[in-house]
Amino acid sequence: MLFEIPTEITDYLAELDAFIDREIKPIEARDDNIRFFDHRRENARTDWHHLAHKGLGLHNDLQNESSIVGNLVQVLMLRDFGTPQQKAAFIPPMLEGKMGWSFGLTEEDHGSDATHMDTRAVPEMRDGVAGYRINGNKMWTTGLPYTSHVMTFARTSGEDGKARGITCFVVPTDAPGFEIGEYMWTFNMPTDHPKVKYTDVWVPESAILGELDNGLAVAQHFVHENRIRQAASSLGAAQYCIDEAVKYARARKPFGKPLAVNQAIQFPLVELRRGDAAPFDLQNGR
Repeated sequence: MLFEIPTEITDYLAELDAFIDREIKPIEARDDNIRFFDHRRENARTDWHHLAHKGLGLHNDLQNESSIVGNLVQVLMLRDFGTPQQKAAFIPPMLEGKMGWSFGLTEEDHGSDATHMDTRAVPEMRDGVAGYRINGNKMWTTGLPYTSHVMTFARTSGEDGKARGITCFVVPTDAPGFEIGEYMWTFNMPTDHPKVKYTDVWVPESAILGELDNGLAVAQHFVHENRIRQAASSLGAAQYCIDEAVKYARARKPFGKPLAVNQAIQFPLVELRRGDAAPFDLQNGR
């Protein structure tokens, strides 16, 4: 089955390409910055879908699900679940690049099972203000220590395994009792995916994002928004790798002829391209 990309999408992508070349690439090249990129590491974690298919750069970074041009999922969370006060306080600085949030759902002892979690939040008044005291842990809280808040999911009622009874709290990272722990390594590389510990962390009721006891809907919305981006990123990364492999096979000429003329090189590349609407000619550059 073939799908055509709508004109408004291709036009928008062209605008993004122009923006990247005009605004971002000069920053990347300024003051010899490009020399400090670890290309081996970045190639393994960068969002390659269209934006990243342009190659390694500052324009997108899959590892923290945000980018200069791209993915600001928390803005969508605030649009769909935030109070007017939350929208006014948080959306403008997010859009201006002055604020970022992390996402705290997964726990060390429960993995991706969001309905079982050790993190608990109980009502507590402090200085006459109603709020919640949070104790527990999270891991893979991507973006720390650079983000200002963590969307923290904690059980506020109900039994383990139940969808209802989980609440989303927007917790400032400078709150007393909030502690960043071990940074997790992936593919033998250091990352910004640390563990987090909550020890009597208190937040006011105004820190609740969405409805009390219905925070799983917030978590699912966040995850669903990211899934299409991650699928597209995987597709873009694969296409980037194929393009680079074909380019190398044409350019590398041991014993006086390109690698691309050898069937042992052609067959796996053609298999990778199978199903593509635009087959290519390895030897003739098409």
